Amino acid sequence: AARCWSLEVSLGTSAAVAAACGALVARGDARGRGHAVFLGTFGAMQLVDAALWWDAGHAAGGLEACSLANRLATRAGLAIICLEPVAAFVGAHVVAGRRPPAPGVALYLAFFLCSPLLGSTLLAQPSDLAAPCGPPAAAAPA
Repeated sequence: AARCWSLEVSLGTSAAVAAACGALVARGDARGRGHAVFLGTFGAMQLVDAALWWDAGHAAGGLEACSLANRLATRAGLAIICLEPVAAFVGAHVVAGRRPPAPGVALYLAFFLCSPLLGSTLLAQPSDLAAPCGPPAAAAPA
């Protein structure tokens, strides 16, 4: 069965996002730079997808494997999702030709980035962290 999403698609999309960001920055105006901040952050998720596709092809267990690469890519994906509001905040200020206020950036980072990342770690039970990933093993016949 042919897959419409793959490592190649994710890498191609990453290249398209990078080219679009480069073109926006090359325009040399505040609007282009502001939009590139958000698009670059939003589009970085394609690199996470590419890492997960690569790992799926190389790790035993495929996408259900809990390899180090899979865990790192998943954590990076969460960070990117959490950074999107920060990028929108900063990008809007750049478009307006203003410097984003440091207290506002700090507040956005604390709320949108630190709290979800720390919360997911602090709220996890130690047994959850040691549990194997993937589907449960089938019970042995009696």
